[in-house]
Amino acid sequence: LFRSIKLSKDAKLRAESGLFFASTPKVVMDILSAGFAAESLFFMQDEYDIYADRLENQPVYIITDAVNQKMSEDKTSQGVFGVFRMRKPDIGKIFSAKKLIVLEDVQDPGNMGAIMRTALAFGYENIVISTKCADIYSPKVLRSSMTASVKLNVYKVKDIPTLVKDLGDKGF
Repeated sequence: LFRSIKLSKDAKLRAESGLFFASTPKVVMDILSAGFAAESLFFMQDEYDIYADRLENQPVYIITDAVNQKMSEDKTSQGVFGVFRMRKPDIGKIFSAKKLIVLEDVQDPGNMGAIMRTALAFGYENIVISTKCADIYSPKVLRSSMTASVKLNVYKVKDIPTLVKDLGDKGF
């Protein structure tokens, strides 16, 4: 439980564990709908009752109000949290994409989320980001992207200029 809470604040722990934390019913249910594997889901009883039919075979834990308050990042919690396993990018799709967005050093989570949300709305499926971009699994990016950050194929690279050259060599 405490590791789950720490995942929301610690990008290094997220990267090392391959797990990320999400909150709010919409975000958690969108991530499940996108096919992510849930390590654990935490629901207040009233919220669980609303979504129970969509949570079969999921690792669900019913939490108390005290636990809910500890897990919440906001002053008012909606009583739904999840820990999910990150996906590895499909690099082949990056190099075979008809259209691609490449982002370098976009550090503000709100801007990162807005770009990803807009990209998805315009039919983009693949994005390349530099290692200095905001963490796509941070709670702020998840919320500001309206979960687009987990619906896109995102490939993180250290050297954007080399990647751009490689894409050009492949006729992009």
